[in-house]
Amino acid sequence: MAVTSPPTRPDHEQWSAGEESSMARRAFAPRLSSVPAARHWVRQSCCAHCAPGVDRALLELLTTEVVANAVLHGAGEVVVELTCTERLVRVAVSDTSPLRPRLRRDGPEVVGGHGVALVDALASRWGVQAPAGTPAGTGTDAGTDAGTDAGTDAGTGKTVWFELIGGARGGAG
Repeated sequence: MAVTSPPTRPDHEQWSAGEESSMARRAFAPRLSSVPAARHWVRQSCCAHCAPGVDRALLELLTTEVVANAVLHGAGEVVVELTCTERLVRVAVSDTSPLRPRLRRDGPEVVGGHGVALVDALASRWGVQAPAGTPAGTGTDAGTDAGTDAGTDAGTGKTVWFELIGGARGGAG
């Protein structure tokens, strides 16, 4: 599969297709209006390129939560990467903040802060990755355990990702 580089403009997207997967990447400005724009872009891109059997409404919901977290709690440009294979869809959202999302187990009476819990409950898999070259212990790619700690390494950034498997719904942690 060909590797694409990040877009140079926020409205620019790139697709590369291999025999087994397709990938698109698009950058969004770090503002609230980017949340519905990213959700719409993923929905449109997924209709054209993604695995049958993936719940599109669930894909939109989880994309909304992860992009909203990047806009509200992250820093810098928000880059959304969509990867599709015949059996799964992976959405990865990167920003320049080193702070990782926290998985909270507050009750329904608490307003806000439930986005990561939704991702944890509904995604087939999810996690947080630090950029390549980040010192050991500052990033993880360990599924649902990934969102339980807030990292504080200055300037490293992170990628929060989730996967949906066609026909599967949540709780794969």
